[in-house]
Amino acid sequence: FFLALYFLMSDFNMIRGFVIQRIDRQLLNSLSLLKNSALKGVIGYIKTQFILAGIAFVFMFLAFTIYQHPYSFIIALALAIVDIIPLLGTIAVLVPWGAIELIGGDTTKGVFLILLGVIFFVFRRLTEPKVMGKQTGLPPLLALIGIYAGIQFSGLWGALLGPLVMILAISVFNSGILDNTIADLKEVYHKT
Repeated sequence: FFLALYFLMSDFNMIRGFVIQRIDRQLLNSLSLLKNSALKGVIGYIKTQFILAGIAFVFMFLAFTIYQHPYSFIIALALAIVDIIPLLGTIAVLVPWGAIELIGGDTTKGVFLILLGVIFFVFRRLTEPKVMGKQTGLPPLLALIGIYAGIQFSGLWGALLGPLVMILAISVFNSGILDNTIADLKEVYHKT
């Protein structure tokens, strides 16, 4: 593998020139558009996760500061890092922590933590498709469908990859690679 990778990297310019000379210009333009769209989608998805983590940090920092909890900054930072992980997020930390506080006898803190976790969970689920749509160019409804379809197909990895697959599918459709195939299918439909 590494030997093949080395040879591909060392001869990359020659291979690229060889392929470019033999590929149809329209296909080459479509592939370039597809690459740019997919790259924009992936970068947008990563930016989305960092924006949502930043929102989580500010939200948690304000909530813990208002509650006058010591180490608000460090806790908010840790929760923002945990929030990057899809499906787990802050609720996976705050609800068990709140339950432990309730069992330990500090009902005020326990209720605060559980409510904070639930409120932020709902807030994130409402804002995530909108932020993702703005960063990736994917409409919010399609971003939401990508997230939940991905969860249904393969859980945590599906939640990460679902929107990316949706972005790639839309990029393929918009690139024009399938135009001839779609025209042929329409022709077959009209003839039948």
